[in-house]
Amino acid sequence: MGRRGDGAGRTHEQRRCDVGVAGFASAIAALVTPNLTRLADQASLEIIEAEDAVALRELRLGYVDVAIIQEYAGDHAQRDQRLTYALAARDELRLVLPSSSSASTTIADLDGMPWLMNGTGTRCEAMTREILRAAGIDAKFSGNVSDNHVLLQLVATGHGATILPDLVLRGLGEAVVEAVTVAREPLGVTRTLLAVTRKRPTTAALAVVDALTGAAPAE
Repeated sequence: MGRRGDGAGRTHEQRRCDVGVAGFASAIAALVTPNLTRLADQASLEIIEAEDAVALRELRLGYVDVAIIQEYAGDHAQRDQRLTYALAARDELRLVLPSSSSASTTIADLDGMPWLMNGTGTRCEAMTREILRAAGIDAKFSGNVSDNHVLLQLVATGHGATILPDLVLRGLGEAVVEAVTVAREPLGVTRTLLAVTRKRPTTAALAVVDALTGAAPAE
């Protein structure tokens, strides 16, 4: 991962209004992009796409100021006590099917259906594999695509089913989502999105966290 500008050669005071934010792409789209105008007078943002482990590493090393990560059940115990975690959003994972499928379809009905994965090495990929194992499905994988628009295009044409978070589906827009079938029955898997900082963040970094979380309490 590249380093932020020439930050290594500047003092804390000189870069106090520069805030590096690292997070996975759909979190940037859902949480950061809508707040850019609001934050323009408070902080100059550098936005870096990174999966959770990389974002947290960059935060610990001081190369970014805010990391946006996701947690699932059981992840809370793995938190780094040197960092502060603030709740940004919660959503559910949803079963997404070809347009020819019924919304009443459940995951138990899909044995033999090929599956499309949402990126390699992502948390969403790991949770999809876990959900399929728990459902007793011996999954055949028909693709692995990180671009969510392309992923849903493949689903729409019948190339396979996939699992995506609600926030991703909402961010793609009605026209994209209407081309597929989103199953009504929930999968029962909740995802928590968190804005993470070091223990003593700058004022500008706190302003970013407040915007991302709506001033929600620290976790």
